[in-house]
Amino acid sequence: MNPTPITMAGESTFNTFSYLLNGAYSLAKSAREDPEGSNYRRISAVLFSAFAIEAHLNHIGEVKLPFWSVVEPKLPWRVKLELIAQQLGVALDYGRRPFQSLSDLFKFRDKLAHGKTETAESSYEYQRYPGDDFGNLEPEWLKKFWSDDAVHRIREDTLEIIKLLHAKAGLDEYTLHTIGSGAFAERKEDTA
Repeated sequence: MNPTPITMAGESTFNTFSYLLNGAYSLAKSAREDPEGSNYRRISAVLFSAFAIEAHLNHIGEVKLPFWSVVEPKLPWRVKLELIAQQLGVALDYGRRPFQSLSDLFKFRDKLAHGKTETAESSYEYQRYPGDDFGNLEPEWLKKFWSDDAVHRIREDTLEIIKLLHAKAGLDEYTLHTIGSGAFAERKEDTA
């Protein structure tokens, strides 16, 4: 006999940026461990990293800037970053890590998010054996993140930026890696 379920009610918080950071880590680890389809997982890890940065900017904006809900939908990622950095007293140096990675990261994200079919002249050496790969059809911008080292660098820079902004915003460090939390209590049915 199954026990009667109890209805629990309360409030929960889902930290999207933390979910995406964890996803990027998991995808990169999986790509390192299993070569089949690994480039798709590397690309996904890079995309999750870009999404994590923007989600974290939105998280800080909501917490620290009372006008965020008005301006956020109209702002590109760079303006969000610069506004939050100014409010938190963070100096941005796009010529050095970790901020150096951002321009390439978001160009890459935008290429995939707003994807367009591309046609270009190309050539390759035909090897004349069964299973010849018929050349490499993927564009160079896509191959940029096909190495574990490139993905690691993006993930490392992403985490460093998020940690810096999180600390400057005075937010608890534990929430960096907490996907969700909540408080619930049994909801009693009103029998009156």
